[in-house]
Amino acid sequence: MSVKTILVIEPDKAIGDLLAFFLKDQGYDVVTVESLEEGKHLLSHTRFDLIITEAFDQTHRYDLDPAFLVALKPQAGKSPIILLSTYVATNSVRPGDHGLADVIPKPFDVDVLLRKVNKAVRSRE
Repeated sequence: MSVKTILVIEPDKAIGDLLAFFLKDQGYDVVTVESLEEGKHLLSHTRFDLIITEAFDQTHRYDLDPAFLVALKPQAGKSPIILLSTYVATNSVRPGDHGLADVIPKPFDVDVLLRKVNKAVRSRE
């Protein structure tokens, strides 16, 4: 079984580092970036088994922006996307919206996150 690679797009470096720690502990390779542009650049030449992202407005950084997901989906190709966001409850974003494999509200339970990550990665196999 090959090692699965996850791209984390998270504007808060501390949260990105925390996610990388938990995911690496589960045996995943993890690449973290802080902006949509960095993520799209990586996706233009690298395949990932999963993308975890906070869909934030590039100008206001902490507003949920569905346009972010729309811009990301073509670059993601067949890679499942999990939205990990503070704003999902107020904006009622659901799995299936914008091609999302799953939605996890922040603050998140690590066990729930890992279970959903494993499920999304397995769904690609």
